[in-house]
Amino acid sequence: MPDGYYFYESYSGAERIILSSQDHNADVTGTTSPPLQSRKRWLRLSCRSVLLVLVVLLVWLGTVRIYGEYRRIRVFSNSVSAPASSIDEQPLTVVTWNIAHGRGPTFSDSEGGNQAQRAERLMKIGDQVKSLEPDIVILNEVDFNCQWSGGVNQAEQLAEAIPLGYRMEQSNFDLGLPGAMFRCGNAVLSRFPIKQALAVEYFDSSTWEKIHGGKKRGALCSIVIPGGRVVNVVPIHLKSGSETVRVASMQRLLATLGENQSAILAGDFNSTRFGYPQGTVDAKYRTAISVLEEDGYWKTDSGITGAAKDFTFPSMAPQAVIDWIFASSDWTITDYRVIQTDLSDHNLVVAKLIPKYPDDENGIADDGGKLP
Repeated sequence: MPDGYYFYESYSGAERIILSSQDHNADVTGTTSPPLQSRKRWLRLSCRSVLLVLVVLLVWLGTVRIYGEYRRIRVFSNSVSAPASSIDEQPLTVVTWNIAHGRGPTFSDSEGGNQAQRAERLMKIGDQVKSLEPDIVILNEVDFNCQWSGGVNQAEQLAEAIPLGYRMEQSNFDLGLPGAMFRCGNAVLSRFPIKQALAVEYFDSSTWEKIHGGKKRGALCSIVIPGGRVVNVVPIHLKSGSETVRVASMQRLLATLGENQSAILAGDFNSTRFGYPQGTVDAKYRTAISVLEEDGYWKTDSGITGAAKDFTFPSMAPQAVIDWIFASSDWTITDYRVIQTDLSDHNLVVAKLIPKYPDDENGIADDGGKLP
């Protein structure tokens, strides 16, 4: 064969190809084959598409988070009117309950049954609270618009079912994805008008937590009861997991409230007294509850001893006291009860509160309970 030529023969011997050196070089050093060009073009388009999707998703999430800060606290009223009777004639009935997003006693939001079962359970929650004839209800883990509960505003439905004419919604978590929303937090339902509500910041344990969807926060809800007195209600839901974070959050809350502030603090503290079952402490052997009680200004019912009758969690086999109702010293707490239920993983707590006035023994002058 002449120099500069290459011979190729298939294994079957059925095909013979003779290429000149010029053809061979063209094949080796020439332009990219059409299939390779197509693959590169497909790869570029895929990368651009993925980048575009990521940009759109980030813009979407950013918009939701910005709007989420704007709607973090909202106050509503409906057609239900408050009774004309004066609070002087009867105690103020306060209920607090972590309703666990209406999923029942399970610990996962993906459980809890289908939408019909969740709707029925929410109705039963409303019936149970209604039977207590409350004036103020503090709710934790209540959905305002969540995919797992069918986008139902549970606070609104419960306010209408009980019924209570005023409500405050305070979001702890607010995350939106195309076709799915997750907004939930604390709520205060009231028989009496809500004058205003302010945000309360807790200790930041993670910057990323706040950015990606939200974090545990609080609120100061100012309610005007008959006679013109202002009741400051603080829904509490401290972060689970770290007592150090809970202690720091309680310290920040108390600093926000200031000294001699008249208020009711109630909710899921995720904390108990030192020495109580299932209790944890920080490095200085403190709990969020011990920090709250250390100066004697904030009080709960004297009958709470950490016995089984006081346990609030988990509801099906209670082992710890983590749901509480506290009030400043210008209130007297009576008829404090823990009611076991299978409608949530927490038991509910109810108490009657009687305000002290200037002529009451150890009372605090009534300055209207102004917000700080």
